[in-house]
Amino acid sequence: MNRSLDKAESAEQPAEGLTRKTMRGIFWSGTSQFMIQGISFFVNIVLARLLFPEDFGILAMAALFIEMTGLISDFGLSAALIQRKKINQTQRSTAFWMNILVGVTLVGLSVLCAPLAADFFRRDIIAPVIMVSSIGFVIRAASGVHRALMTRQLRFKTLAIPDVVGILAFSASVIPMVLMGLGLWSIVLANLVSALISSTILWRLSSWRPSFLFDWAACRDLMSFGLNVLGEQVLDYVNVNVDYLIISRLLGEAMLGIYTFAFNLMTAPLRKIAQMVTRVTFPAFSQVQTDNAVLRAGYLKSVRYISLITFPILTGLGVLADDFIRLVYGNKWIAAIVPLQIMCLDGLIRTISTTTGSILYAKNRADIGFKWKIVTVCVIPPAVYIGAQYGIIGVSIAVALATLVLAPIIQVITHRLMDLRFSPFGAALAPAAVSSIMMAGWLFILMALRRQYWPDGGYLFLGTAVMSGALIYTVGFRLIFKDRFMEAIDLVKQLRG
Repeated sequence: MNRSLDKAESAEQPAEGLTRKTMRGIFWSGTSQFMIQGISFFVNIVLARLLFPEDFGILAMAALFIEMTGLISDFGLSAALIQRKKINQTQRSTAFWMNILVGVTLVGLSVLCAPLAADFFRRDIIAPVIMVSSIGFVIRAASGVHRALMTRQLRFKTLAIPDVVGILAFSASVIPMVLMGLGLWSIVLANLVSALISSTILWRLSSWRPSFLFDWAACRDLMSFGLNVLGEQVLDYVNVNVDYLIISRLLGEAMLGIYTFAFNLMTAPLRKIAQMVTRVTFPAFSQVQTDNAVLRAGYLKSVRYISLITFPILTGLGVLADDFIRLVYGNKWIAAIVPLQIMCLDGLIRTISTTTGSILYAKNRADIGFKWKIVTVCVIPPAVYIGAQYGIIGVSIAVALATLVLAPIIQVITHRLMDLRFSPFGAALAPAAVSSIMMAGWLFILMALRRQYWPDGGYLFLGTAVMSGALIYTVGFRLIFKDRFMEAIDLVKQLRG
């Protein structure tokens, strides 16, 4: 069993075969994420109507601790297993037992530190939420290596199964628990159910099993790469969550709940669509890390297809935010409308930089990512603190401005690693950017006509705007960028066939 894995790891793939396998990986990863997002969208509507902003605020406070602790759950070993050109059974097993050891340790630390977190946020309920949620560390640690090995082999069709079943398990358990009156505990417990089922399925689908082996030399070798990844992730966590921390202290859990709600709506297309491409491109780029020509081609194609999906979603969400929030989620969330619109502009910028991390990791330059995060930590927290003096709208503006300043810098650094000029990069973004601008123009015209002729359109207007906006985007893409449009259509046909 393990011998066959070693053979598979040692086999080199031609660039053409790798490209096709990568695109198939993106297709299946995208299919699973589309299903997950669709299910999550409807479940979140139900939760938003049954729970209150304060509930989401408390969960966001607890998540600050849980997510921060979870970052160190494998010391970047999973990323190292994916990045290495060859790995053996000793390295795999060492990573597995290290994950289990760290997972158990983190549960203990969470129990000890939870009261401190509750004191910091001045909410007693946060302590038990953290303690119960920490059980997930051990559950996820048990399948972390299995997931990394499947990712390394670009087996995203297989990985789609535990991901989709996991969200189905969450949905099937969370709504009944909310209706039973469990409140925010419904989400905490449903997350554990989802993690347990997903982890069990990963074990069933993977042929690999850990041996009773642990080698400190193998652990140190993996950590030589993994610790840079871990350091970057920790600093990135600070950047991403410092707004939550400052809002919770200065503005309270209700404002934090509203801000979190808006942020999650914006990051849904960014995190679940753009990052699923990164999930595929990192192992794929790692296999051709010394071939800049192949890297450039793969990177530009990734940027093109990410933007074709995320640009219209974020643009449409920003323009139609008022109608969307009021009609779908209710008036208790109207304070999230303006922050969401600002965040959508921020998301467009972030989309462009989504795959820079894949290039840095594939080039074995995780150290650059780590150093870059040190720079961003010096910029973002002060900006957020200043913005918080003007409420959650001020925080949204501060984060967007920081992203606008910082994103071009890391883009230049990444491009230099693979000798990429900005003209082909701009050409890769052009189809999505131009088509989205056309769509936005049409939506603004439609909204102006609505105010005069259709003031009470409601759901009918929103549905009409979404469908007609999608039509304008597609037609603009087809007419102005015919070659790229046909390339996308052919790609979909190949992947389906």
